[in-house]
Amino acid sequence: VAKSRFCKALDTINYSFLNVEDIKIRHILTVFDYLKLTPNYFNKFRQYLSDIFKILIKFDCTDVNPVRDIEKETIEKKFREIISDEELKYVDPFLEKNYYSFYRYRMIFGYSGGRTAEFMRIQKKYVDLEKQEYKVLIKKGKQYTWVTKIIMLDSVPYWKEILEMTDNPDDYIFSVGLVPGPKQIRPYQITKRWERLVKKSEKKKKKKDE
Repeated sequence: VAKSRFCKALDTINYSFLNVEDIKIRHILTVFDYLKLTPNYFNKFRQYLSDIFKILIKFDCTDVNPVRDIEKETIEKKFREIISDEELKYVDPFLEKNYYSFYRYRMIFGYSGGRTAEFMRIQKKYVDLEKQEYKVLIKKGKQYTWVTKIIMLDSVPYWKEILEMTDNPDDYIFSVGLVPGPKQIRPYQITKRWERLVKKSEKKKKKKDE
């Protein structure tokens, strides 16, 4: 999508004729202005183009990366609404009764101290309940590291329950529907569930008011 938008902009403002070695900072900024990019997309486009120019330099197509001197735009971080301890007293029973698979995920995740992205990568073969530990691949930039983490005693029943749902060691324990399966899902799906089932749920609000 980003490539398509950028190429259409080049055609519209008549920049398609430019040779790679003739591209200047002003050309790139003109395209960015035309696209009316948000700060987040501005930075993404900037990174895409910078990576492309690094490859072009590597293959001796040009000597300069004009994107390098374009500064990133500041992204304003949105305030995240935090569920209070008082509200959690209603949230957990509500999830347990109405959305058990999400409740089970919350209980496992809540005792782990890990990150959502890590949990989406856990496969059954990397979980050892007897030793109360699991291995997970931690990704930081271009560096990938396998790390062994502890399974807290209070979460063991939930780990045991979900592991018994599959015989395939290659299954991700939190796949589609937050049950074991062959497909790795994206972390944002957890955020969407939390938003829909907890923050915006009328059922939960009614339960709290009772």
